[in-house]
Formats: sequence, C-alpha cells, structure tokens
Amino acid sequence: GSMTQIHQINDIDVHRITSGQVITDLTTAVKELVDNSIDANANQIEIIFKDYGLESIECSDNGDGIDPSNYEFLALKHYTSKIAKFQDVAKVQTLGFRGEALSSLCGIAKLSVITTTSPPKADKLEYDMVGHITSKTTTSRNKGTTVLVSQLFHNLPVRQKEFSKTFKRQFTKCLTVIQGYAIINAAIKFSVWNITPKGKKNLILSTMRNSSMRKNISSVFGAGGMRGLEEVDLVLDLNPFKNRMLGKYTDDPDFLDLDYKIRVKGYISQNSFGCGRNSKDRQFIYVNKRPVEYSTLLKCCNEVYKTFNNVQFPAVFLNLELPMSLIDVNVTPDKRVILLHNERAVIDIFKTTLSDYYNRQELALPK
Repeated sequence: GSMTQIHQINDIDVHRITSGQVITDLTTAVKELVDNSIDANANQIEIIFKDYGLESIECSDNGDGIDPSNYEFLALKHYTSKIAKFQDVAKVQTLGFRGEALSSLCGIAKLSVITTTSPPKADKLEYDMVGHITSKTTTSRNKGTTVLVSQLFHNLPVRQKEFSKTFKRQFTKCLTVIQGYAIINAAIKFSVWNITPKGKKNLILSTMRNSSMRKNISSVFGAGGMRGLEEVDLVLDLNPFKNRMLGKYTDDPDFLDLDYKIRVKGYISQNSFGCGRNSKDRQFIYVNKRPVEYSTLLKCCNEVYKTFNNVQFPAVFLNLELPMSLIDVNVTPDKRVILLHNERAVIDIFKTTLSDYYNRQELALPK
C-alpha cells in the first residue's frame, strides 16, 4: 500500500480546534462575555439573545471601554492585559482574561465589538477567525463596550449540528449561570432579553442596581424566591490545619502570619419540611464573589440537609470569603472549578459547622 502523507495542521485549524475546547457551549461563551464586563467595572450589563443564542448573543456594558491601542491585540491568542508572566497567574483576582476569551470566540463565531473610552464617538470593529481586525468604522454609543457573537460554531459542523438540536436546553443552562452572576453582583444591574425569530423581544431576567443578595434572589426567582430561606454567616477556622495546608510555603513568614478563616455568608433553606426544594435546581456557590462550580461543597450541603429533611434539597446561595493563598484557581480554562489547598479539612469543618447551624435551628424553631 502507499504511505499515508502526514500534513501539519495549519494554524487556523489549530486555533479553531483549541477554541472549540475553551468555548464548548453557549454557557462558556456567555460566561466569557459577562466576566469581561464585570472586569471592566460595569454597573450595568445587558445580554440579548436572538433565538436563544442560535442566531446571536450580544453583551453590552457601561464599563471602562477598550483603549484604541489595544484594538489590534484584543482578539489575538496569548494576549491579555492582565498577565505578563506565568507567576502573575496566581495573583489574578479578576474573572476572565479578556484577550484569550475573545480570541477563542473568534475561532468559532463571527465577532464584532463596539467600544468607546470617550463617548459618544465609538469604534465598531469586526474580527476574522484568527483575531485580526477586518473592518473598523465610526459609530456612537455611551461609555462601555458591546460584544456581538453570531453564528456560534458555524465552522465546527459537528458542534454546530449539536447546538442547533439542543439550543433550548443550552439556553436554560446558560440562564442558570447568568442568574448566579446576577444574584452575587449586588452593585450591577443585569437585564437579559430573548428576541424570537419573528422579532418579539421578551425580558427574561432583570435586577436592580445597588441591591442586595436578598433583593436579587427575589428579582431573579420572583416574589416567593426568599421563601424558606434563612440567613447564614458561618466561620470556618482553619488555623489548626495551617502548617499542613501550606506545605510548600511554610518557610514564608507572610503566609504564617495570615489568619486562616473562611467566612461563609448568604442564604440557605431552613430544614423544616416545605422549606426546601424538590430538586437541586437552586444551588449557587461563590468564592470571593466569583461564581464557581464546587460540587464537593454542594454535595456536603445536600448530605447535611438530608439528615434533617430527607425528602427535599436545600436552596443554596453561599459566598466563601477566603485568602487568595488558599485557592488554586486556574484548574480549568473557564476558571469556574476551583481547588482549595487541603480541601478535605475545609469540607470536614464546613460539614460540622453546617450541622451545628441546623441543630441550633432545631432548637430555635418550635415544631
């Protein structure tokens, strides 16, 4: 037989493939956009879906806007305004790395950006697949940035086909993630719209600016949103485990001086029957106000809750306030999965503390 010729994959295909690994669905695309708006210090973020995202997603904010000197690097791979060298990664406290996100979106969708740092004059930029500007025109808008992402996955046929079959389900999942952002960001007004193929514009979600977690839960889930919920403020003391947790840092005096406590604040369902929910559909965990997927912690909440109310699940809205040195944040490209140093100890202390909290509740609530 003849030898098979091996071709090196060209850069454009490599970029398309790696982008498809970072932006895997509607949710990861939207998350990148929302993170960018939050990082730009916006206090108003509006997301408009066309046909649940199948046609396009547009995210507009009133944040800082993008400086013209950054236009050409905005969507190039490996450019980011936040990190100069690898060591900086550990120190990054912002949500996304603006450059990488837009670069990934370019690889799998049509991308255009309207932005200004000195309104009303604004620039409209169109980017090609590898992140180069293909057109720049003048337009107008208030301070901030609008990013329009259309035809998601148009150049990944298998992914596109899957998306066109599951887009409603993907939209529902995406909405849950946006709800998570909206609830924790009390200073930001969120609004989410969907425009049907016939052009009807429906408001899906809306919160107020300068709000509170409590008010946002009611805005997002309706008047009954706070029903059965009780305020939580727990302290997890990790000082006894300090040396074990720090391991490799033990000789660094800055670390040894730190007070290792995690504060867990927010709302959780009371344990009396009827206060919980029939599914785990309302469970949100944040670390330093950043929405994360933290299944071990949620599993722990559910297990503790079950010992008091074995037919329901708790609604959970918990923010963990903790020193950055306890977190290993860059585990996945979307930075939503976190690892805590010595997680086992943290989970054990959390479990005990939450059980105590519910035991005190048993005593306080006359049955």
